[in-house]
Amino acid sequence: MPATDPTELFDICDAEDRVIGQAPRGEVHARGLLHRAVHIFILNSRGELLLHRRSIQKDEYPLRITSSASGHLAVGEDYATAAVRELEEELGLAAPLQFAAKFTASAETANEHTQLFVARTDATPIPDPDEIAEVEWAAPVIVAERMAGDPDDFTPPFRVLFNWWHGPSASDELVIARAGMLEAGDLANLVVDSEQEGWTFVRRLAVELISGENRFDLPGEVLYVARHVGAVVGTCGLNVDPYVDDPSVGRVRRLYVSRAARRLGAGRRLVDSVVQAASGRFRLLRVRTKNPAAARLYERCGFLTVHDPNCTHVLALS
Repeated sequence: MPATDPTELFDICDAEDRVIGQAPRGEVHARGLLHRAVHIFILNSRGELLLHRRSIQKDEYPLRITSSASGHLAVGEDYATAAVRELEEELGLAAPLQFAAKFTASAETANEHTQLFVARTDATPIPDPDEIAEVEWAAPVIVAERMAGDPDDFTPPFRVLFNWWHGPSASDELVIARAGMLEAGDLANLVVDSEQEGWTFVRRLAVELISGENRFDLPGEVLYVARHVGAVVGTCGLNVDPYVDDPSVGRVRRLYVSRAARRLGAGRRLVDSVVQAASGRFRLLRVRTKNPAAARLYERCGFLTVHDPNCTHVLALS
């Protein structure tokens, strides 16, 4: 099957990575539907990482650098099986694979629930020319330097995976990801920054996370954080709206970005990630803000103003 065959079927998933149907590749990519992918990092005995530049035929990110091997899961396929298959199909390699991490589908991962695997081998790769324009070995520190100097030469999903794997010092790029298990001090600077501006809800977020009052862990709920050079510089969460008796209505909550990070576009990317996570789970999102700057941000993201004592803006989801 050609690398960019628009009729190839993918499993489509919800925000929790549950399969909810199938659709052709062309439709999945055109509509931004959540689906599944694997990435593999291959290291040699010198500690160098194998990179590949995507073929010009690829429908997404042609001629940009990405992981050693990567690809979508076939319908009904599991992640581990797909990783073995992609490694052989793209590079002609077979090597023991070790699971490294799972990344929730978001704009930064090209709407793909992604599992990362790592392997070590000195075998010579045989790239599939339909998938790969060229390959190269590079020390991770060199990859980090190149990425910092020209991030657009690398695919967005690879930047997310590499920055997680290599560590926050790999790049000063802003990364949006699910919060996971936050440590007590992770939000400390954000609390101070927000209270200097007169806002108390970031402290309330920290207290609720610690107490368990609201951990954004009900079905469909999520808390995203923005990290810059490893530090949390922004938050945005999604709850089932407690002000309406309708589980299909979500509420955007606790959006805050530190003053130093606003120039990086963190607010827009946090809201976009929450909206993406809500798609397929909620039919309507509501939010209440007293901040004129936040109101303008929501409106740029497609929210409409409403007159309601419990919300100021709404966004209908298809």
